Amino acid sequence: MKQNDDEYGLLVSFEDQSPEYVHGFEAGQIWEEMARCKDINKTVHTANKVTLERMAIAAGYVVEFEKTEFKEWVFMKGHKAKARPEGGNPNGLRIVK
Repeated sequence: MKQNDDEYGLLVSFEDQSPEYVHGFEAGQIWEEMARCKDINKTVHTANKVTLERMAIAAGYVVEFEKTEFKEWVFMKGHKAKARPEGGNPNGLRIVK
């Protein structure tokens, strides 16, 4: 939570401080944004990158990650991919569910 122009503070402290819990919470927030087809523009944990890439594929998102000055963080940009037109894949492939 932003307190003033240069200072941030903790809004809620999680009882479980494990990285797994924090990464799951972060992923859940992003999944909710993807479910609403929102563009994603946020700094996320580097350790969560693979999970977020998998989520993007599952949700039909195109994402990219940019390094930040801190190795623990990357900047994630993503948007919902445009739907393929009906009539089949131009490469002759088909998706089987």
